[in-house]
Amino acid sequence: MELYLIQYGGEWDVEHTYKNFCVDGVFLDTQCDFNGMSSEVNKVLKVDSTTTTIEIKYVVKENYPPIKIYDDRTLLMYTELRRKSSKFTDFPLCISVCDNSQGGTDSNPNTMQSNLNVIQDMPEIDNLETIELITTGSGEDSDYVIFAEDSIIDDNFHLDVSEEQLYKNKETLKNVMNNYAVRNDFQFKVIRSSTTRYYIACVDDQCDWSLKSSSLHTSKIFKVREFNDVHLVYTPRDIQRDMKRELGVDFNYMKAWRSREKALELLRCKPSDSYQKLPKYFYMLTQSNPGSVVNLVKSEDGRFLYGYVALYGSIKGWEYCRPVLLVDGSFLKSTHRGTILTACTQDAAGKIFPLAHAIVDSETNESWEWFFQNLRQTFGSREGLCIVSDRHESILRATKVVYPGVPHCVCIYHLWNNIKTNFKKRQKQLKDVFFAMAKAYTVAEFDQHMSEVNKIDNRVKDYLFDIGYHRWSLAHSSVKRYKVMTSNIAESMNASNKDARDLPIYDLLDYVMNNIVAS
Repeated sequence: MELYLIQYGGEWDVEHTYKNFCVDGVFLDTQCDFNGMSSEVNKVLKVDSTTTTIEIKYVVKENYPPIKIYDDRTLLMYTELRRKSSKFTDFPLCISVCDNSQGGTDSNPNTMQSNLNVIQDMPEIDNLETIELITTGSGEDSDYVIFAEDSIIDDNFHLDVSEEQLYKNKETLKNVMNNYAVRNDFQFKVIRSSTTRYYIACVDDQCDWSLKSSSLHTSKIFKVREFNDVHLVYTPRDIQRDMKRELGVDFNYMKAWRSREKALELLRCKPSDSYQKLPKYFYMLTQSNPGSVVNLVKSEDGRFLYGYVALYGSIKGWEYCRPVLLVDGSFLKSTHRGTILTACTQDAAGKIFPLAHAIVDSETNESWEWFFQNLRQTFGSREGLCIVSDRHESILRATKVVYPGVPHCVCIYHLWNNIKTNFKKRQKQLKDVFFAMAKAYTVAEFDQHMSEVNKIDNRVKDYLFDIGYHRWSLAHSSVKRYKVMTSNIAESMNASNKDARDLPIYDLLDYVMNNIVAS
């Protein structure tokens, strides 16, 4: 039960102020509807509902027309507004009593014009002193959309961005952030974008700058939930600004860029020099970790081509792990680019267990085949082995060549992303059914979900059939999957190395090895 303050016996003046009233209170259940509220108020005021009608109104701001409560929807709007208030005396109920014989105000909602948005579409009101109303009707029976005054931003060139801000829609927020990035001389990447979410982050993985926003309930209004405005990247623009401020020297952009590159070279040495250290590095690694396997491959002209590392601890531990091999690749951002390939599994406790990693030029048929050949030579094959990855064609081809007969299973999240791309119109209906189907333990349960999919969009069944049920479905799997349905483990390994992806190759390999040892 909640106590509501009521004012009665007064009158409304021309400035919409209720004056010369008496005060009382009424207890209402939190689930009370409009009829129940009217009945309780009648009891408190001892009003005979057969001969008189009560009119319930409240005021949200001085000199604003009162809002009338006449049905469950308007009562819900009032209780939501009252809930956000911290004072008991805010928004008292103002009661007027009308004689039915004299024709009171019609309280039937069917005779009232109303196009008020439902309460869940209202933005949150943080400051009850700054409430503004937009009238959508006329007179005292008008309806209102309530929101905090000047709180909803509709300017595409808005300058200050901060948490808790409200934007008219997602497009406005996107335009504001695009202009924000231009003004501050940096780039961001979109992490997630949908009708209800918009997440962005700095393109440099070492920088923590990020913004997270989402829509308010089912409305188009977007709210900034989290905003980290601290940049950890020292750009040429930063160098120009600091040199001007501290030394009064004007630098052009290219000179600032070369200065930054020179500083990084002094700290890390030349990227090309880093490759010359690899033979010594691999030799010392095998000396300090006896039993480890390394492989350094050069091109015909003596340039670096591939590099492979598997530590002895990983080799020895493989026989005690689950026979599930997860692989993934991630691009590098150093001067000479490249790709890091990783292989891992789960130990008996279900924890991530790194096996091997390699640096290659890119994810090609040749590089993946070379990587799998090294894996097979190092770790051999096991009964019941299966390989899990995304749907990269080079991985599928390489596994067929190096591991003939070993099932290549597909990460169901990558597969779902492909389904979303190819069958956009039905994705919301398909999502839950697809994942339930993939994780079904029996063929009967699988078939039941597949029939649901077929009803939603019959093209999806043919698409999944062409991929092969055994590659993504537990019920049709020819080997034990140990509930490993995704390649998230391998992607987590790559994510743990993201801070080192712009390092020279020597420092990168050392970082990865230390990361493995620490885990």
